[in-house]
Amino acid sequence: MKRRTKTVLTAVLILAVAALLAGPQLLKGTAVPVQAAPGVAGPGGPGAPGVPPAVATVYSVKTQALATGVLRDYLQLNGDVITETNVDLFPDTGGKVTMVPVQVGDSVVKGTTLIATIDPSKPGTSYALSPVYSPLTGTVTTLTAQVGATVTSTTSLGTVGVLSDLLVESKVPETQLASVRTGLKADVTFETYPGKVFPAVVDRVLPVVDTVSRTKTIRLRFLNKPAGIDLGMFAKVKLYFEGRPPQILAPLETVVTRLGKQYVFVVNGDTVSRREVVAGLTVDSTVELLSGVKAGEALVVKGQELLDDGAKVKVVQ
Repeated sequence: MKRRTKTVLTAVLILAVAALLAGPQLLKGTAVPVQAAPGVAGPGGPGAPGVPPAVATVYSVKTQALATGVLRDYLQLNGDVITETNVDLFPDTGGKVTMVPVQVGDSVVKGTTLIATIDPSKPGTSYALSPVYSPLTGTVTTLTAQVGATVTSTTSLGTVGVLSDLLVESKVPETQLASVRTGLKADVTFETYPGKVFPAVVDRVLPVVDTVSRTKTIRLRFLNKPAGIDLGMFAKVKLYFEGRPPQILAPLETVVTRLGKQYVFVVNGDTVSRREVVAGLTVDSTVELLSGVKAGEALVVKGQELLDDGAKVKVVQ
């Protein structure tokens, strides 16, 4: 019994010694590589034996094909609806207003409709009433004559206008006058009709600049006879300047500025190319790209902020 125990102990010792001798070889063959922290090279540097290759970052981006188009710069103005034909009403003689049989909005006929009567009598004298008839066929647009008021031959009693030919009158800043001429197209809108656009064209540019406001008055004629537009309504005018030659257009947000230069990113397969561009006219959120790209290329429109030349990307919808 003692001899068997001794034999077992001897065998265990032999196995332990063998394990110690073989240990270094077993550890070397089963070594597990350790991933280095991002941006930190492992021992021996990138590419050294036992160091895993760096994992490239892939950025998700959205793209759109570049295309040519024409930008139309415009000027936003305010205006008022006026009538092209508007005549002041003056009496033939001075005196006291005795009757005003019309109201604003009444239709009148030239030489027939009575606007007012004037009594030219003075103390100690008596004269026949002097009638004031409408000088043209149209509509009473203003009326200042009041019964009992004393007027002269230079006092305006009101105005009569032709409402079938309405215009929009607006004022252009002096700094923009070089680009304004007759024939320019415009879109006219009114708060009364949200979303509705009334096409118009510059019909006349008045030749005098107001010395106080430093503006010049322009008048726009509607291309189609507007329905529901009234004299005196407030208008918003978008006046378009002359069209420019076609250029490649891109969303303004796709252009990034770095160290004073402007760039866009174009997708080539699974990477991007950083292109330096020259930006032209910008209208609203669209910009002309005068150089650096060509039509048909896939432009990065979302996700470009973190990109650099050669970055790997994945195009998503």
